[in-house]
Amino acid sequence: MDQKQYGRRKLRFGRSLMSRYIILILAAVLFVPVVLPIISIIYVVVVNNTNPNQAAPYGDVTRISNLWSREAEKLDGASDEEVSTRLKQIHQKYPKSSMYRVNARGETVFILSGEDVSLVKSTSADGVTDTILKWSLNSGRTAETRIPAEWNANNTLQFMKEASYRDPLTVVTY
Repeated sequence: MDQKQYGRRKLRFGRSLMSRYIILILAAVLFVPVVLPIISIIYVVVVNNTNPNQAAPYGDVTRISNLWSREAEKLDGASDEEVSTRLKQIHQKYPKSSMYRVNARGETVFILSGEDVSLVKSTSADGVTDTILKWSLNSGRTAETRIPAEWNANNTLQFMKEASYRDPLTVVTY
């Protein structure tokens, strides 16, 4: 008789309302540590693979800034020809980038335009010819950067202020 009652109790527990509530509570407790991370991982993978065109073409800002800082240190004291040669080598590695060099006297020595970037010469009222880099953004708008032929404190500060908000990354090293 005890075995029948024991069997019924076991059978009753599986069908009881209390057992259903316990299963519901266990499912809720396991939901957060198990399901939530799985959903988060799926979301990150989908977002990162959805729009590959938005990724920076040459990596993150820190890596590019460090690259230019190292190159500036290596080229410290180098001749104009050595600097020009090295910048052309870097430009071959990063063809979408526009690069230009300003010498110690504040003169723009040379300009290398990137892919899909046009160079336009512009003469100001005082007779100084500046170069304007123009390129198209993903939004369809056109952006431009003015590169003075002769740099002074005013246009250097203006350039630095504009560069911090520019859509393509601008790195200034000296």
